[in-house]
Amino acid sequence: MTWLSLMIILGCCSCTLQAQRIQTIVPGQPVIVGNAFLVQYIITSPEDLVSIETPGFNHFKLVSGPHEYRGQLMVNGTLLPVKNITYTLVPTGRGAQMISGLVVRFKNKVEQKSSDQWIHVLPAQKASFTARSSFTDASLYVPKSTTDLKQLITGNLFVKTEVSRKECFTGEPVMVTFTLYSRLQSTSEVINSPSLYGCSVMDMLDINEAHLAVDTLKGKIFNTAVLRKLLLYPSVSGKLVIDPMQLTNKVEFGDSSANGNRRSIDTVLSSPSVILTVKPLPKGRPENFSGAVGYFTMKAVMTDSMYSTGKQGHLVVSISGSGNFLQFSPPTIQWPHTFDVFEPQVTDHIDKNSVPTKGMRQYHFIFTTDSAGHFHLAPISFSFFDPLSGKFRKLITPSYEVDVQQSPYHIHISPPPGKMRSPISWLRFMVVLLVISGAVILGFSIARSKAHRQKNISGDLLIELEAMDTSRFTERQVYNGIQKILDRILLHYPQRSQKYAQEISQIREDCQILFYATTQRENKKEDVKKRTVVLLGKIMGNHSAYL
Repeated sequence: MTWLSLMIILGCCSCTLQAQRIQTIVPGQPVIVGNAFLVQYIITSPEDLVSIETPGFNHFKLVSGPHEYRGQLMVNGTLLPVKNITYTLVPTGRGAQMISGLVVRFKNKVEQKSSDQWIHVLPAQKASFTARSSFTDASLYVPKSTTDLKQLITGNLFVKTEVSRKECFTGEPVMVTFTLYSRLQSTSEVINSPSLYGCSVMDMLDINEAHLAVDTLKGKIFNTAVLRKLLLYPSVSGKLVIDPMQLTNKVEFGDSSANGNRRSIDTVLSSPSVILTVKPLPKGRPENFSGAVGYFTMKAVMTDSMYSTGKQGHLVVSISGSGNFLQFSPPTIQWPHTFDVFEPQVTDHIDKNSVPTKGMRQYHFIFTTDSAGHFHLAPISFSFFDPLSGKFRKLITPSYEVDVQQSPYHIHISPPPGKMRSPISWLRFMVVLLVISGAVILGFSIARSKAHRQKNISGDLLIELEAMDTSRFTERQVYNGIQKILDRILLHYPQRSQKYAQEISQIREDCQILFYATTQRENKKEDVKKRTVVLLGKIMGNHSAYL
């Protein structure tokens, strides 16, 4: 960190530093779970410094630090030396989290601790690729006036496209990962996902969840966000192009002028395109080849060798190994012509996160026959292409002998048309009818009782809210009380809470921020209370929907 950049980022803190020799600086905006951010401790006049005690960072993972930088700061016309100590942390918990102050001892045996600071940690974004980086340092956030900002952004904000291989056979899986790397204060959002023509595609990650991490490239710490992680199965040979992924970005920089304003720059990121060379499968494909590429083994099990007519028989064929499980067809089986065979039930036990995909696929065949006798089931065959050897391979099971006996209970006799049911049958019918009627009445009664009980609960909560005297209670008492009421709303109205989830979440977030705020602020107690009353009123007003 340069002397100039240190002066710029700390210039707005000069008045505060005059009153204390050590200060804690944390990000002013909320951070996201899993995103790295920088904590700075500033010590003025460090020449008589004896020792520094590293704080315990609860609910944070220490990624890097301490790193020390020396510089100078102008305070009331006097240029004072300063020491800047930084740590890079990653939050592991959500909500309001405390950053402990730094304990410093000086030569005169004076011990001083900087103030504890609170940051608000937000959950990882879902159903969106938007991610805000919360890690940067002073030289990036407030660059020199002569810095080429375009070059600065290019080196600290980019998207990487990584592939597990650039050359493969048709049907051989290839993993592709698009990852955003950022060291800047920026907000990025995907605007154009790549077109993947000529391939079958399987998403390996839930795109409705954020996948954030921290990575180090060439000694620099980056926040990363995996935008998409795909498994491609090329279906055609030739040169296939993995198109770029494009993102819009708003990058924020601090202003080096005295007014301390921020400025933002809009830019578009684009990942590099990747050429994938797909080789065709060689000639000489087996007749029963259905597209399996990888390495597999096969096992077939007949549950029994003796059956009765009209009874179900079971044959389970298991294919294990690694490859494109999702692309090939069931093995070919030559059934006796008197057998009735149902479509197989397919069960997968597959690890989709491995490349190539590993696991087992089972085909459960159910068959019946009305003909007694001795039957011969031909060996089952399955063929696949092994990309390592570049050859086709064929798997064959033993043959099966099946004996079917005539079942004495196989013929089903229906009662003559128009014949009346026995008194016992009518009695059973009446009992079933009474049970069903009783269940309906009981369910309706429980529903009405639940609705009435919920209405009483909402009334009690509203009375409790209106009785909360904001002029007499402290701010922390009000915010803590409102959060408890919100918890009871979530408990007693889970379905209703889904409709008002955004309002509930916003009120809770405001309560947490205001509860732990240490700086001067406007009195928001009454405003938050009114918002909660309106929310509860909405729930009571729509209560008839539960009746």
